[in-house]
This record gives sequence, structure tokens and C-alpha cells, in this order.
Amino acid sequence: MRILRRLGAATVTAPAAIAVIGLIAGLTSPATWSVKPGGAYTAASTRVEFTVNSVSVTCTSSTANGTFKSGGGLAAQNIGGISLAFSDCTGPLGAVTVTGTGFPWQINAVSYDLDTDTATLQIANINADVSMTDCSFTVSGPSTGTDNGTVEVKYTNPTGKAAVQHRDGNNLQVNNVSGCDGVVSNGETVTYAATYKLTPIQTIASP
Repeated sequence: MRILRRLGAATVTAPAAIAVIGLIAGLTSPATWSVKPGGAYTAASTRVEFTVNSVSVTCTSSTANGTFKSGGGLAAQNIGGISLAFSDCTGPLGAVTVTGTGFPWQINAVSYDLDTDTATLQIANINADVSMTDCSFTVSGPSTGTDNGTVEVKYTNPTGKAAVQHRDGNNLQVNNVSGCDGVVSNGETVTYAATYKLTPIQTIASP
């Protein structure tokens, strides 16, 4: 009788145990992402502003191009890539040249807000050379000489607009300063603000 009771208990509880295991697996599985249509895209912004220690560099034009992965079930890391160009930039010492290096920079997915249909993305591996009269420096992450700068982007699906703003997830800073007469110094935080319009409009979501 004891053996029968034990067998019966095992038979009854096994499906429940399987259900619990499945629930736990679902809770611990990483979120997947979808991108539609994916593929090649271009983007443009009519104003970009970089600020270091209250000193601003503004560009009246910035263009981008790259590719997104396509479809569903995508991992958050490396859902796409981006290359950026900056034109007509000026600063306190006159004309400024901003040149990105190490393209394509990687695009990662961070979070998705269903209510606003907005995806928070991260651009990683950022490294850019900035030069002006008697002053040059690199914008990257905290480790000098490595392409490890990051910024967060709020991408709104219905509009196809990607807003780059300074947030806690950003780590851009000044490195490799040459000249500049104390206007900027190594280790100072760099903010980067711009809004880009993507063509074609992408739908980026986490189901």
C-alpha cells in the first residue's frame, strides 16, 4: 500500500513539477527582439550637439547608414550596426572636424515600452576624433585608446525617430587631448544630443 501511494503521488505530481520547471525556465530566459523590415537603412539629423565642460560643438548635419537584422527571436546584443558622419561643425575655436572611426558601431537592444511603442537602444564601440584650431581630442569610453564609448537612444516605432540624449547608460568622455589650452581635459564627460529620422522606418520591439 505504501508503494502504491508513493507511485500514485509521483504520477499525480509529475505534471505539476514539469509545469513549474517550465515556468522557471520562462522567467529566466532572456527577452527576444524583433526587427521589421530590417536590412539596410539610412538616417539624418539637422542638428547635433556635443558638450564638454559647458563648451559646445554643434553640427548642422549628420548622416548615418547601416543594417539591422531582420525577423523575430533576435538576441538583444548586436541587432544592427551604424556608421555616422558629421558636417558643418563649429565650436568656440571656429570650425570643427568630427570623424568617427571603427565603423560599424554596434547597436544593442536594452528595453521596450509597449505603452509608447518605444525601444531603448544602445550604440556601442563609439570612437571619434575631434579637431579644431590648436586643439584635438578623442571621444570614446573610459579606457583610453579603446572603442568602448556608449550612448542610449530612444527609438519611437511609429515615427522612425531615434533621439540620442545624455543618460546614465552613457559613458562618453574626452581622451588623448592635444593643445586646447585647458578648454577641455582628459576624463571629462561628453554629452551627445541629436534626433535622427530613419529610412525606411523600422519596427523594433520585444514581444
